[in-house]
Amino acid sequence: MHRKDCTPWQEDFVTCVDERILICGLQGLTISGFTDLIQWHSIEHVVICGLVGNDSQIDVGIKGVAASGDHVSLHVAPFTADSTGDLQKILAGTNKFITQALTDELAGSVLVSCLTGDSCSVAVVLAHQIFRGRSLHGAFDQLIVRHRHARLCAPAIDELLDLEQLIHQTKGISRCSDEDRAAVKQLILKHFLSKGPRLHEKRSLRTSTNSQDEGSSAYQQERQHHSEDSDLRRPGKCPRIE
Repeated sequence: MHRKDCTPWQEDFVTCVDERILICGLQGLTISGFTDLIQWHSIEHVVICGLVGNDSQIDVGIKGVAASGDHVSLHVAPFTADSTGDLQKILAGTNKFITQALTDELAGSVLVSCLTGDSCSVAVVLAHQIFRGRSLHGAFDQLIVRHRHARLCAPAIDELLDLEQLIHQTKGISRCSDEDRAAVKQLILKHFLSKGPRLHEKRSLRTSTNSQDEGSSAYQQERQHHSEDSDLRRPGKCPRIE
């Protein structure tokens, strides 16, 4: 199944951050709304960040993927914005899933999601770019061009900087200085603190979880709304992050 071209309304609902990688928050989506999203974007691989049995988006994701058919695979990244566990190990497993998903050029898109789509999912995408050899600073600068609501807290930045250092060491790249590391952290935190309302606060067209049919209808309404009214007309495929 080929990936559909990205549409303008993704700026506020689903963001295409790489040629076949999408970011989306699942807060407020019903199961049927999620299956609609999967079908519309030709998604065949789904990453959901959260804790099973604790986060509502995990339940929506598991049931939504199951309802979408056997061609859609799911990977749960068990962490939240407040997690203090072995995040690098979790990100390594998630990167393996994404890398394998992207190996087949004819396969569909990869959706990376969390509750709001602006923190944990961002950490996963940035980690994937770091595993590909990019610096955190360069990957973040490229990401916020497409996903301007990206947010990272200080502990997540530290984990990603540690990951960058580890990857660079394996490739024989010299370690960055403590001063450079602190500067990168401050630049990212400055972006975090300067942003306005969080992404999920803008999604007034999402329905409550009381009706699956209403969830599907709301998704279509929001898609139509942004297709007609968005100022960001970006026809064609999303650019690959090099």
